[in-house]
Amino acid sequence: MRRALIVPLALAALAVSGCSDAIPSPDAAPTPVPAPVTTSASTEQPPASAVLPYVPIDTSVVTVTDYERIALQLGVTLTSSLPPAERADFWRRATTETATLSPGVLRADEATLLGDYGFGAEDVSWEAHFFAADGTESGYALGFRSGASMAGVAKAVDAGVGALAGGQLVGGDVVVVGDLPDVEESWAGDPALAALVGPSGNSVYLQRGCIPPAPGTPRLEELDAYSVTFEGGLATARLGTGRDDLFERAGLGQDMTAFTEAFADGVADPTTGRIGYQLTDPVAGAQLALRQQLPFASCKP
Repeated sequence: MRRALIVPLALAALAVSGCSDAIPSPDAAPTPVPAPVTTSASTEQPPASAVLPYVPIDTSVVTVTDYERIALQLGVTLTSSLPPAERADFWRRATTETATLSPGVLRADEATLLGDYGFGAEDVSWEAHFFAADGTESGYALGFRSGASMAGVAKAVDAGVGALAGGQLVGGDVVVVGDLPDVEESWAGDPALAALVGPSGNSVYLQRGCIPPAPGTPRLEELDAYSVTFEGGLATARLGTGRDDLFERAGLGQDMTAFTEAFADGVADPTTGRIGYQLTDPVAGAQLALRQQLPFASCKP
């Protein structure tokens, strides 16, 4: 299970800074800590919030991909009952047109799962992967869509089929593979990490820590953690409130061709700790996040 992690500024109402979510006022209530591990994938919580109770506290990186939201963007009603050609077309489009961060771990076992257990990879609503500081994968969680055959999922988990081997069914519709922590020993127990999760997006990248600064990086404040939400043609970085270096960070990467080809028109909002970008190449943007090559997330020089 262990794999390497492949891993003009204008304050224009921060139109690109969070997709459809309005900027909260400075005295807005803090983001609540997600519910304990009994949380169901079918609740109103965004997947990146719902998964936090399953993430061990020593995890370094979490990636979350919301397949149902991606399917909505692509105009597809996602279910394993689709004809094979339509299922294949969805995965092709998802990986070549949108910012997907997870590979669809059940796809390799599709034939067995569909034939023997009555569900498939397209019945996964969202998928999250957990990585250690050295880049190796330490676990993952799969949230199943409403209407999926959870009896079949439970049988496949018990039988140890493919990527479900060693998993646990929790909350009725989530399978966790890897260590299942107590809530206080999970990311849900850290309000600072929970606050970095915004509204739903096609995918969300969360990292505890920062990336090495490039030569010539201006003076920056410390960065303990950050997230990036990808949603259609927008990307929102959340670095936490109370920062004085958001404008400097939003301007980083302008001499990095790979970054400017994927992210454009950075707009900073120090009040909310967010930087919004036009996401001009979703696939490339997701890959830069996985490779930890996002200049705005630089460590203090």
